[in-house]
Amino acid sequence: MKQGNKKAKNQQIIRYSPSPEAGLSDEQVSARISGGYLNSVKKKYSKSYFSIIFENVFTFFNLLGLIVAVALIIAGASLSNFFFVLIYLSNILIGIVLEIRAKRCIDKLSLISSRQVQVIRNGKPVFVSSDKIVLDDVIVLGLGDQIPTDSILLEGTIDVNESLLTGESIAVTKHVGNTLYAASFITSGTCKIRADKVGKDNYVEKLSEKAKKYKKPSSEIMSSLRFLIKVVSFAIVPIATAFMLKSTLMYGETVSEAIKSTSALVIGMIPSGMFLLTSLALAVGVIKLYNHKTLVQDLYSLEMLARVDTICFDKTGTITDGKMSVEKLVPLVESKDDLTKIIGSMLSELKDNNQTAVALSEYFVNSGDFKALENLPFNSERKYSAVSFDNLGTYAFGAPEFLVSDDAYSKISDQINEYAKQGLRVLLFAHSDKYIEEGKNDYDFAPLAMIILSDNIRPDAEKTVKWFNDNNVAIKVISGDNPVTVSEVALRVGIIGAEKYVSLEGKSDEEIIEIADEYTVFGRVTPEQKSVLIKAIKAAGHVTAMTGDGVNDIL
Repeated sequence: MKQGNKKAKNQQIIRYSPSPEAGLSDEQVSARISGGYLNSVKKKYSKSYFSIIFENVFTFFNLLGLIVAVALIIAGASLSNFFFVLIYLSNILIGIVLEIRAKRCIDKLSLISSRQVQVIRNGKPVFVSSDKIVLDDVIVLGLGDQIPTDSILLEGTIDVNESLLTGESIAVTKHVGNTLYAASFITSGTCKIRADKVGKDNYVEKLSEKAKKYKKPSSEIMSSLRFLIKVVSFAIVPIATAFMLKSTLMYGETVSEAIKSTSALVIGMIPSGMFLLTSLALAVGVIKLYNHKTLVQDLYSLEMLARVDTICFDKTGTITDGKMSVEKLVPLVESKDDLTKIIGSMLSELKDNNQTAVALSEYFVNSGDFKALENLPFNSERKYSAVSFDNLGTYAFGAPEFLVSDDAYSKISDQINEYAKQGLRVLLFAHSDKYIEEGKNDYDFAPLAMIILSDNIRPDAEKTVKWFNDNNVAIKVISGDNPVTVSEVALRVGIIGAEKYVSLEGKSDEEIIEIADEYTVFGRVTPEQKSVLIKAIKAAGHVTAMTGDGVNDIL
């Protein structure tokens, strides 16, 4: 399908609604294939081979060398006069080889693995490669399968890990009619889904495109060398002309001899050695980064890395190792129920497999002491999990400020902040007399207890932070967690200014831009706010680097 026809075809396309049992017919599949509606992405977003070769060969620097080489050939110069060509070729080859190597790595970047998947066609199950799925295909998936394309759930109830997209490792329950995103994984259940988008129309491909797209580096070295060549080029023409006239008219040299001597002068004026040494120095740096499994898209990108003065860290997985442990359960009210058994029953019902759930399961033994009626799995918007039990109402645990009302939170906020100042994470355990119902959002949860968890600091975190401090690189920490907790963890590893923290919860883009350069620690940050924050830090004049482990970080 041609790029220029994409919009028109999307407007005219006839959508099918096949039954989960029948799927598409052969005629419908053929129509989809002929229309180009396959789940494959042919377009590469990195530089093309042609552009890499063209940009490295056809430069003004190389043009000057080519003119000299042609003049020497015309003058019948010996091979010894062409030694400078080796320098030019070396410079060209270094750039081409390194950029092609980077291009191949970038083009292989794919968050959707290519594998065989089961689809229903003509009422029969068949296996096809994931890139052969067509729009509106009915796909059969089960535990551990990766969702190959943005789809609509037709049959079944499943739990989906969307951590590659949202950064949240907690599984989300999906019901019939819900949207499923490519690159997510099924953690429980089986289902049939209908492919709603394919190829580069998938959400994950649109995000991935931003990572693969080439952006020319703003290199001061490159700009300086180009300026130097421009200055030299203006001087070369009159000087070379004068030298030619002097050689032929004053010294009586032949034209051939004059060209050779003038070429030697011109080559001496062109700083080819400087270009080669610059390329070699950058190439050595790039090779060292390759050894650390770091991809460099452009030779001069290395210079941008060297100029970084601000680096943004996430907390989990960067400062901490992502593992957690429960320190204790702190009751807030007297309860006739055994809270430990209730939490154990909740864990048994929710069946989460993220780090928080693992830590809770190690402290509160999973059990089925109470009969569960319905549950609400954790998601990144709600920020809590809940389970309704027969004759007991609904229990929930999650982020305190999201779980209970502002009035209820204000009564326990001092206690929560005290734990947060110690670098501990607080999950609030709460109860409601209401039962979970589809479409209901307000349950009036009342606090019962606080579950206190601790993060494990990575063993190399302090050493890494000290290295950045010693090299005058400012560190900012961006996290979805409580800013007080994040601040304390940052202080423990020695991040300068970590006592300056702020929550971005509820803040507008304009407010974020105003405070971006004022604080060091930012808590309760959404993926969209993260993007605004990074752009604001750059706009403040900082060369900014960022670490992240989710597709949402590409923004």
